[in-house]
This record gives sequence, C-alpha cells and structure tokens, in this order.
Amino acid sequence: LVVIWRDQSTGYATLSTALHTQELSLTRKRMNVIIDLCVVPLGVGVSVSPHIAACQRVIQEAGLEHRMHAYGTNIEGPWDEVMAVVKRCHEVVHEMGAPRITTTLKLGTRIDRDQHMDDKVASVETLMERP
Repeated sequence: LVVIWRDQSTGYATLSTALHTQELSLTRKRMNVIIDLCVVPLGVGVSVSPHIAACQRVIQEAGLEHRMHAYGTNIEGPWDEVMAVVKRCHEVVHEMGAPRITTTLKLGTRIDRDQHMDDKVASVETLMERP
C-alpha cells in the first residue's frame, strides 16, 4: 500500500508505505489558470446587468487579473483562487434572487512556462503586423 499526500503549508509530499515513510521535496509551482467566464442568471427578467455587475465586483475584490468583454470575463491567477471566485459569483447571483444560473467556463493551464492573458493577445497581434 502506497499513500501520498501533500502538506499545503510546507509544500512537501509525504510518501507512506507499509515499510517506511519518506519526505519528498516538491519544487512544484502553484498551478495558474486563465479562464473565460460567462455567468447567465435565469429567471430574473430580460436585463441581467445588475447580476453581472455584482459578479464583476466579486472578481475585483479578489484582486485577480481580469478583463471584462461583451460576453464574459477573462480571469487569471492561481487555480484555487480563480475557482473560488467562480463559486462566489454563483453565490452572490443566487443571493440576488436568481433561481438558476447557467455558466460557460473555458480554461487553460500551462506548466512549461509562465504565460499571461496579455501575452497570448500580444503574440497574435505581433503576427498580424507581419505582411
């Protein structure tokens, strides 16, 4: 029997077997994510702007890098923090009286190098400038 767990405070993984226990140092970085979030409250009438504004306040208060666009918001940061924002957006919109919410979530992670949403856009814009 092999059991592996990770201590969140130290970043160390502990490997236990029936014969011994050994500390393994993990130099893993936090996994960052870039998401495209579109939260749509249902059952609240035609205008959903107040609900979207409330969700935007949640995102701003979290202090994560974000860009709102016509059909959603891009958010980037550590996985757990970004997903906590998605959850909190749902909680706030439900608290405002929305009986249902449908959400579209696209996400991407990358572990080979750091990349931010502005980098992705700049990469394409650079290619568009070439003949």
